[in-house]
Amino acid sequence: MQAARHPMLRALATFALVAMLAGCGGKDDESASAKRTQTAAQKAARAAKAASAKAEEQMANAVAVGKATAAVDLQYDLSAKPVAGQPLEVELVFVPRLGADSLEVEAHGMTGLDLVTGGSASFQNVAAGVQYRMKMLVQPAANGIYYIGVTAKLITKVQSDARAFSVPVVVGDPPPAVKPAAAGTAAAPVKSMKAEETTK
Repeated sequence: MQAARHPMLRALATFALVAMLAGCGGKDDESASAKRTQTAAQKAARAAKAASAKAEEQMANAVAVGKATAAVDLQYDLSAKPVAGQPLEVELVFVPRLGADSLEVEAHGMTGLDLVTGGSASFQNVAAGVQYRMKMLVQPAANGIYYIGVTAKLITKVQSDARAFSVPVVVGDPPPAVKPAAAGTAAAPVKSMKAEETTK
């Protein structure tokens, strides 16, 4: 009877040992799988950040009108080369330098450049350094240089800070600016003269 028990005990001990080893291996597999998933997520995040940075590099900075110390910057991108009589999509990207309760945006065209859609936008709980995007559709009537006027206002419970921008839209190839000469006069050569300091 005892001789019969020993092989059975040995078989049970072997089975328990194999089960323990399999359990340990399972944890290692789960850990390795989690690490692979985390590494893939990190690679995807890095790729998305790089793509965003590349897209940002391709965008142009809008010209600020008035004070240059306001707490928001603007970049823009045109979806295609502007053509007279055809709608054109313009993407605006606002980057606040400070956090605010909201960011209010108003855009308008000018004579010869109609704003078709997307003239205003509002963003809530604005964070510093984050990009806030809006798209608009404009339509130039003829060849020439036009400007989209954009006002961005950061609003907090204490104050509001507005900044105006001018986004150029060049349609066609405008003729070079030529300074007209006065009638009946010839251009005189430029004479160099020594600068003199005067005191009063």
